[in-house]
Amino acid sequence: MSESRKPGHRLITQNLLMSAAVFERNRQITEASLQDLSTLIDLFCLYDRGIVLGRASWYAFRELKTELASLLEQHSFVNIEYPYEETIAQVARKHLASFLGTEDVERYQGILRYALTPSEIAHGMEYRPDGVEEIQLGKEWLYTASSRVNLLRQLGREERVARGTTFLVRTFLYLAYADVAKLTFTPDAVRCPVLEGVLREENEFLRRSLMARLQASWEQYPDSGFLQLRRTVSPFAAIVFERSKNRSDIAHEMEKLRQELMPFRERVLALEEKALWGNRDEAIAAERNWKQALGEIDANFGQDPRLISIERAITWSESISEIADKPTSWKNWLASILDLPKNAIVRLVSQRPAIEIHHLRSELPSPDRLAKSVERLFGSIQQNSV
Repeated sequence: MSESRKPGHRLITQNLLMSAAVFERNRQITEASLQDLSTLIDLFCLYDRGIVLGRASWYAFRELKTELASLLEQHSFVNIEYPYEETIAQVARKHLASFLGTEDVERYQGILRYALTPSEIAHGMEYRPDGVEEIQLGKEWLYTASSRVNLLRQLGREERVARGTTFLVRTFLYLAYADVAKLTFTPDAVRCPVLEGVLREENEFLRRSLMARLQASWEQYPDSGFLQLRRTVSPFAAIVFERSKNRSDIAHEMEKLRQELMPFRERVLALEEKALWGNRDEAIAAERNWKQALGEIDANFGQDPRLISIERAITWSESISEIADKPTSWKNWLASILDLPKNAIVRLVSQRPAIEIHHLRSELPSPDRLAKSVERLFGSIQQNSV
């Protein structure tokens, strides 16, 4: 495991990457792929790195040189780790045994190792995302395999179920690695139902809480109009889609949005480091600062936006454009808000950690415009298979 782990790192699955990239190859995409693309846009904008567990399929994905793959490689966003350690294996076996409702933990040792390194089998190189069918096939095979057979040997005889079984089993390796490496885990859409009963509640109060607040406001207001689509497409993804004239623009617009949010990522990383590794006073101050910022997110993106805008509040001492160009400069901020009433100063300072997020609010489309953007880019979205 990496010794330079930072709060800005997120554990993601290779299937999420494969699924998110489907729009570059297929005329029609599924709801799961649209959801995974939205998730990837969020992570790319808010996190420095995505960590994936090593497998041959990532190299096949990268070698295709699609715009999305090239974008991730250019920013060194995807980092591959090969974490098969005994501690991780033990945790993974317990998760898998719990999922299958059995106490025979040691039985899965060989199949877990095989699932993480399937470079010698064909399905490891296929460039298509795994789906609900693979999950179901793998689950049925593991449930029905006789307790007297060697699972790994038996799997080698049944090529038809190898892909689904190894895909399902890798789910619990990701979960175990997240536990041991203290990483927040974001599964792909297909794996979410599998993990509902076992995925622990994350206590990452900065970036994750921001994403949760934005998503909640996005889904709740207005209270009607394409609710399921708003659950599938995140606010950041909606902005990327709104800015994109066609599919080939999506990777470019992702990069632009990531660049716009770079000052935000840097400030949040500083807060996270104080919260996790600073002294007690620094941790308390960081958490208080962020909770105030989240309160402003609720107000600004909620039903009745009331945030004091920079355009209305700052009209002296320095031009608005200069302040916007230097959102991290305390000198600019303090000089500009000196004459404001105390409650206005508190509110402006509270919004500062997420100022770039607030500036994006005006770009969020209405539900009807979101639906038109999605239809323009992707056509009719296929429902997920059951």
